[in-house]
Amino acid sequence: MLYAGLDLSRKRLDFHLLDREGVTVEVGAAPPDADGLHSLMVRLDRRGETIRAAIESMNGARFVHDRLELAGCRSRSPMRRR
Repeated sequence: MLYAGLDLSRKRLDFHLLDREGVTVEVGAAPPDADGLHSLMVRLDRRGETIRAAIESMNGARFVHDRLELAGCRSRSPMRRR
């Protein structure tokens, strides 16, 4: 299992990939559009491990979520505050 932190801005999607012990495996960025997200998925899929990701964003998180699901990612809805 790997863990990815995603940080979305208007110009790019930064990612920080960690292993189970919290050691950095890879750091990078991708364009925040459909092609960029697809390329990122292909890049990370080559690792052959399940990746759990969390995204930090003010805007556009729904677009990224939907594009990653179309690329084959499964998602869980975040817990909502009452």
